[in-house]
Amino acid sequence: MGGALLPLIKIYEKRREIIKEGRDLKISNLPMSLADRKAAIQFYQTFIEKYPNYATAWYAKGLALTRLRIYDEAMNCFDKALSIDRNYATAWYAKGLALTRLRIYDEAMNCFSRSIENDPKAAGGFKSHSTNVANNK
Repeated sequence: MGGALLPLIKIYEKRREIIKEGRDLKISNLPMSLADRKAAIQFYQTFIEKYPNYATAWYAKGLALTRLRIYDEAMNCFDKALSIDRNYATAWYAKGLALTRLRIYDEAMNCFSRSIENDPKAAGGFKSHSTNVANNK
């Protein structure tokens, strides 16, 4: 087994341990706490190679890329996550945020609207951000 999979195995074992204790931990939260975001991106890429249809891994890789201000590549990741799960509200929201960084406001507004449609419970936060974008256009 390659050394690149070692972090994945450790994360998986930790996840199993946490689930055993009755608390779930989303995989998207684990590597984002790493100081080296490039390592996080590599972690997600390794995970995606093994599980290419896991929308959360694509979403999380997009978040890591966004934090590095690599917005075009982040957009590709969000698009892939959304091609797997069209109802992934947080992926719609994250894509909207990346689009605002690229100053593509109309498309960002569409993404915020889609996130609200898919997760009405989180609509308050999504709506406030989309209102800010609309006011700054």
